[in-house]
Amino acid sequence: MIQLGILLTQGHRLLSVAAILDVFESVNQLYVAERQPPFFNISYVHLPDAVRHTYSAHDAYTPDNAPGLDLILIPAFAPQDMATVLSDNKSFIPWLHLQRQRGAEIARFCTGAFLLSATGLLDKKPATTHVQAA
Repeated sequence: MIQLGILLTQGHRLLSVAAILDVFESVNQLYVAERQPPFFNISYVHLPDAVRHTYSAHDAYTPDNAPGLDLILIPAFAPQDMATVLSDNKSFIPWLHLQRQRGAEIARFCTGAFLLSATGLLDKKPATTHVQAA
């Protein structure tokens, strides 16, 4: 089973998290319909001082107590004031580095590229983002 963590970043777009859940929960439903175990164990990772949102029946953790993850997804942010969004989420940066060192794959949606880029993990690599945030 793939351990999937979705970051509940400060300022994330609700639609982005909903889209991520829709895709990965649908995969799990297909597996269960075929009498197989779910393919993904989905959890959320949020900052300790953040208001924790619960979008479905998945577990939520802070970076300090998150289980080992195979795949981490960074949702999109609203394209306004990216400097504030990055500042509000800078505590995720060392944790993302550690997760990558431990072998986790890290992906992002749309303007989530800015947080991933702030980690340095995108250095010298091409990336795309929302046209309003370019």
